[in-house]
Amino acid sequence: MKRLCAFIIIIISSSLFAQDNFPLNGVKETDQVYHAFINVDIMINYKDQINNATLLIKGSEIIDVGQKVKLPKGTIIYDYEGLTICPSFIEIYNTQFQNSVHDNSEINSWNNSINSEYNAVNYLTLEPELSSMFINEGFGAINALSNNDIINGTSVLFFPSHKNIHESILRTRSAMSFSLHRNKTGEYPNSLMGAIALLRQTYYDAEWYSQQQNHYDISLESFNANKNLPKIINTNDLQSIFRADKISSEFKEEFIIKTSGSEYQRIDDVKKTWARLIVPLNFPELEIPSGPYDAFQHSLKDLKHWDMAPFNAVMLSEKNIPFSLTSDGLEDISLFSNNLNIAIDHGFLAKDALKSLTYHPANFLNIYDEIGSISKGKIANFLVFSGDLFGSDFIICQNWIQGQKHIINNLQALNIKGNYYLFFNNKKLPVEFYV
Repeated sequence: MKRLCAFIIIIISSSLFAQDNFPLNGVKETDQVYHAFINVDIMINYKDQINNATLLIKGSEIIDVGQKVKLPKGTIIYDYEGLTICPSFIEIYNTQFQNSVHDNSEINSWNNSINSEYNAVNYLTLEPELSSMFINEGFGAINALSNNDIINGTSVLFFPSHKNIHESILRTRSAMSFSLHRNKTGEYPNSLMGAIALLRQTYYDAEWYSQQQNHYDISLESFNANKNLPKIINTNDLQSIFRADKISSEFKEEFIIKTSGSEYQRIDDVKKTWARLIVPLNFPELEIPSGPYDAFQHSLKDLKHWDMAPFNAVMLSEKNIPFSLTSDGLEDISLFSNNLNIAIDHGFLAKDALKSLTYHPANFLNIYDEIGSISKGKIANFLVFSGDLFGSDFIICQNWIQGQKHIINNLQALNIKGNYYLFFNNKKLPVEFYV
């Protein structure tokens, strides 16, 4: 009996102390302190707000939120009167955090464009500078994937904090990644028709593979193992939205379609697909002609797209088409907030923008029970900001990720953005300040 008790104690002790398998040089830091944010307006989701409320967190977990929250003894209190809290943003489509080294072997698929076995978590790189750029833009979670081939395996959902990788991952396999356009050249398929044929053939091959036992193919094995995950498919043009929709109908899938941002051109037809979309905020730039003949370098199509692209988000919202916004395609992530402001200036509502950055991406990836809103038991991912949400005076002060504070702008800093008048030589000149 004593031996049995000793054995049980050893097993329990091993399970308790085996949870941290990474050595630490020094004393391990654990945040077991309560943090309370009082007298603050809290947007618990894209449509509901509690004014003059309290948010209580401990570690990475939201303990309570509301107007009557009991604070435990020893709670660190932040009086954020005049400020607002909302959920941190979610980037659903990103390829920048991937080290694209990939080794092929004899057990892979016959075609290197079928990389179902690719797991983005194994190639995840957390570059501090790149992470900081996303944090400063308000993002608290990023879905990283590869889009080099037609079938790109699985994506990984992680927090862009400055912790180690093993402390930053929320989902090791968050979605499957497909694309109708290869980022490689030199081998089949080199055409859109070939890409579609290869994707369809892989679906049929995977069905055959599940019914046999004499042949092993790591790509088809992985394809079938991950078939219940959300599926994101990348398209580079408007017509490919409908091509992807036909494939999804053929195989009874529900693709999340990454678009090119030109859905406004056939908005009613896009609505009929009932597809969920990932929409870039990558607006075209137009070089102003220096002379009358230089204007001929721009086609009417290019001019129309330059004029209408900023209306794309509001038109999708008005049609009640579910979509997530993405920074994919931007040369600099800092342009995201600027382009979002352009979309809002063209009629895109702030609540719809927040919905496309929180609720929809979390819902698409089946993680809304953990992030995407502020409620008891969820992960403490939220922004502290001043001004109106996405308004001209909107300034992100802090981005809390997994309960860790990241200072974006000093709370005590004076906000000088706005319109002013400069009086010079008895003349009144309008001046607008940007920060």
